[in-house]
Amino acid sequence: MSLMSVVICVVYNLTARYALICLMTGGIFISYGQILAYGGELFYDMHPDVRSFAVGILVIFSQTGYIYGAYLFPAENAPKHLLGFGTVAATAGVCGILHVFIWLFAYGRFSHGRKTG
Repeated sequence: MSLMSVVICVVYNLTARYALICLMTGGIFISYGQILAYGGELFYDMHPDVRSFAVGILVIFSQTGYIYGAYLFPAENAPKHLLGFGTVAATAGVCGILHVFIWLFAYGRFSHGRKTG
């Protein structure tokens, strides 16, 4: 998604740009479900109330995107929206790196003998 956001910043053909935005949105919703699943898995051995609270915190942080989205894509920056797509690219890159570390913690090198099945 980070690469797609960079491509969106440099492509000015509106048809291609909107097609890329649709693909990026699909990727965001797919990764959102994976992050919630990994977040739930990290707290699997805790009390169900603690686990539901932790997943709720993940959802709260993800919903802040609706708030800051209005400030990252103001009408005066149209049609380029370089600030918005640049921020999306940076955020997607950081989230991709965090996604790998969460996976390593839950299933990989740092799992310390936890059962994964």
